[in-house]
Amino acid sequence: MYIHQTSDWPNFIWDKEAVDTTLIKVSKAVGFLEGRLSAIGFDVQQQAAVETLTH
Repeated sequence: MYIHQTSDWPNFIWDKEAVDTTLIKVSKAVGFLEGRLSAIGFDVQQQAAVETLTH
């Protein structure tokens, strides 16, 4: 479902604290994965990126 499909569009509200908490977790996970990928070879990094996008 997209935001514009909700019944209260365009007057919807969200919990900023919940969104911020989730974004922080995602940002940390992305940083961790980028660090791990940079530690391995470029070919393996490319393969991991392709597998991530196709699964």
